[in-house]
Amino acid sequence: SYWYAPGAIYQYDTSSSLITSVAALTSPGFAVGQPLPMGYGMYNVPMAYRSTYYDTPDAWYRYNNGYIYQVNPATQLVTAIVASILT
Repeated sequence: SYWYAPGAIYQYDTSSSLITSVAALTSPGFAVGQPLPMGYGMYNVPMAYRSTYYDTPDAWYRYNNGYIYQVNPATQLVTAIVASILT
């Protein structure tokens, strides 16, 4: 079966209710291991999340398309998807 939530359509197994596939409806986000794209060098986390996800010497946080990503400041590689703020 399929289920819609803002930003994606999910395919799920009706017997286990586990999501088996995701089709994003918005432009693709970042992938872990991907270099931070140009234009994301500036802090852009939404105000409501800034007390939790703030830049430190060891980790930067950047927002794109409903997700907050952790970035290694030295390598500028995405290291984790830390939050989804899609509602």
